[in-house]
Amino acid sequence: ISFNPRLKLFRETFWERLSINPNARFGHDLRILSWDASLEVIKSNVLFGVGEGKKESELMEMYSVKGYVFPARDKLNSHNQYLDLLLGGGIIALGLFLTGFIQMGVRAFREDNGMLVTFCVLFAFHALVENLLSRYAGILIFTTFITLLGTRGRKGVNQSSAAVPE
Repeated sequence: ISFNPRLKLFRETFWERLSINPNARFGHDLRILSWDASLEVIKSNVLFGVGEGKKESELMEMYSVKGYVFPARDKLNSHNQYLDLLLGGGIIALGLFLTGFIQMGVRAFREDNGMLVTFCVLFAFHALVENLLSRYAGILIFTTFITLLGTRGRKGVNQSSAAVPE
């Protein structure tokens, strides 16, 4: 990164491009507004969060306080699954989620389940820019793939590796 001129320029201007534009209407600038407001709410509620029922109203209030017109008007969420967990349930909720998710990824890696490892990696990266588990469709897709990929190649209780007698 330091020797390539293009990457060096990218590194030097990266933080400048992440500046907060309160009038942002779309793209990464709008996500940054959501992340900034979410982090402000989280700062005062780190351990337990604000609660699942209050996270939207707290976020809308912070949008108003910071003058973020478009996120408040469109009632945007935090656009980050990890921030959403911190917002609703604090460190405790995020810790429980990450513990289970990491345990599942480690098990998939140990069992040489490449499809599940791939799904876990893709989900973890996509969760950085979207609230995947805030909609029923996201929960359904996540649980379906985890169930199907997590049980791939495992023998059931009633299944046996021995041949069936004739």
